[in-house]
Amino acid sequence: MTFHGRDIFAPAAAHLANGVSPAEFGPAVQPTELVRLPQLRSSVINGRLSSEIVGVDRFGNIQLAAGVEDLLRLGARPGDAVRVQLRRSVVDGHLGGTFSDVPAGSLLVHVDSAGQVAVAVNGGSAAEALGGQVGEVVISPTGLP
Repeated sequence: MTFHGRDIFAPAAAHLANGVSPAEFGPAVQPTELVRLPQLRSSVINGRLSSEIVGVDRFGNIQLAAGVEDLLRLGARPGDAVRVQLRRSVVDGHLGGTFSDVPAGSLLVHVDSAGQVAVAVNGGSAAEALGGQVGEVVISPTGLP
């Protein structure tokens, strides 16, 4: 969405501010042609954050549907140990702000530039470590079974 804001919305706003008619932007879209995307799943129940994977980038970083507010509901703080589970894979890691918050090869749960919770491995691939594809991830403090 960052690039859409920069490459599409900002120039459109500038044209509108300069008096260009919206009709010059292209054909109108009928409301009946709009598609509603499915609601992404994310919840915090019994001390566990359960969230849908919405994407995996080329580096193997896993972006979740969960946001900062979900981490707050989880009660997790930077530096806390967490357990990340995807299907049968379980990897322990830490909650942090940057990759350097964990040693090389270690798992990091952080908030990415889009404000979404992401799972990464410092110098590696979280997708490989967890077998991550679009699906569901569970994050919990390491003290929980």
